[in-house]
Amino acid sequence: MAFFRRKSRHAIDTGRRLHQGGDLDSARRAYQRAADSGDLHAAPAGQWNLGMLARDAGDDAAAREHYRRTIESGHPAWSLRAALALGQLHEDHGEVDKAIARYEWAVDSGTRAPEEGTDVFVRQAVAKLDVVLTQRGEHAKAQALHDRVTRGLPEERARFLLNRSHELETRGDVEGSTAALREAVAIGAPTLSARAAQLLALRDC
Repeated sequence: MAFFRRKSRHAIDTGRRLHQGGDLDSARRAYQRAADSGDLHAAPAGQWNLGMLARDAGDDAAAREHYRRTIESGHPAWSLRAALALGQLHEDHGEVDKAIARYEWAVDSGTRAPEEGTDVFVRQAVAKLDVVLTQRGEHAKAQALHDRVTRGLPEERARFLLNRSHELETRGDVEGSTAALREAVAIGAPTLSARAAQLLALRDC
């Protein structure tokens, strides 16, 4: 059994190496071997990577299916990553309600049963959800989200704003991103406000 686990996980490493080298067909076959392996970790990893390959190739229908299968695996990390990717795919197609549902699922799942290493995906989902809700004018819902994830703690509030800044920057909203950083600095949290100040200084260079 251990041999098959090693083999299926090796398929992921091989797929990534081939992907980076531009051999997409071979990468796809390697990821498919992992996806078909039944391994607790390698199978959802293979599905997620197949989704990314399909997305890069412009086959959004196939990407959706791979992301759905990854979510259905119930893997604590890969399912959250897939929910984020599927939510973004919905956004790109103007399916905002579906995107919100995916981001909410990721936040709820990640906070209800937290696992080591999954907090980064929860924070990404929170940032995406916050931006989408705010853009839709659902300010009360966005505020409830803020209160839930920051718990009134300055350091958590600053972390939230740093993630919001990053998400806005990826969407091309530099002004909004900078405003979030300034708000994070004003909080005066020991570590993360200083980090926000560093990022602001880099923008002023």
